Amino acid sequence: MKQIVTLLRKKSHLMYMINCIEGYVEDKYYDKNLSEIWDTYNKELEDINKELEDSRVPALEEYEKSKLELLKKIKEQERDLELSRNQLKELNQIVSMMKK
Repeated sequence: MKQIVTLLRKKSHLMYMINCIEGYVEDKYYDKNLSEIWDTYNKELEDINKELEDSRVPALEEYEKSKLELLKKIKEQERDLELSRNQLKELNQIVSMMKK
């Protein structure tokens, strides 16, 4: 998780830097150095996006697995609750019959 946060911070910083120089590049007010920096930033941004995508897949798989386990537990609890309700009804019937 720390790695993802670090990557997101780097991405945010790169996006800021790219946005700062974007106007110069679009208006063609730049030299070779700025062009190289622009290309470097965009390459770094692509690399970070790829790393984020690669780290997202295992996290999603883990999330789905956890979700399925929780849903299974919920279903078991619902089944147990229904069983308890039925037992309670039976006990109430027995008690009411004993009162008569």
